[in-house]
Amino acid sequence: MVAPSVSRPNNAGVIQELITLKKKDKKDIIPWGETHSLPSADGKVCQIGWKDQAFVLMMSTVMSGDTKVLRRRKRPKETSSKAKTSRVPFKGREAEKDLWIPKVADFYNHFMGAVDEVDHLTAINPGLRHVERGGHQALEHWLFLIALVNSYLLSYMSEVPDPDNRPINFRSQQDFRRQLIV
Repeated sequence: MVAPSVSRPNNAGVIQELITLKKKDKKDIIPWGETHSLPSADGKVCQIGWKDQAFVLMMSTVMSGDTKVLRRRKRPKETSSKAKTSRVPFKGREAEKDLWIPKVADFYNHFMGAVDEVDHLTAINPGLRHVERGGHQALEHWLFLIALVNSYLLSYMSEVPDPDNRPINFRSQQDFRRQLIV
């Protein structure tokens, strides 16, 4: 028996108007800096199309494409094949110019390596014990916390004749854990 194939839609949820603009831009007819910002059907995601060297599609749940920031940009090289329209804002032979770009693109440019940086810092600072990456790590941590909570509850509810004279005295779970470490 052959499993039924599951096909994914070609547009993957992107608004058709933006897909049409991206296809239309293969002939490099959209002017540099043109921005299209449209909400998704449920209104939770902003879908953005912006013409830089090519027509770029972006999605954001926190920003729209309407907000712009002024950034210093370098003129594309003469040999760059996709830079015909992105050279237009540079009059004459200007090497650099301050241009308005969508804030969402600026945030991407400045923070696109943040996840890699966190992974790097985690790898070089493992802490006091060896930690493996993967799904089992979360399960192991959860089981450890369950064991701690259950130990606390068993100690707290135990029928010790005189709770003040037991080897470990604690007022809270935090105090219990602190005394386990000592």
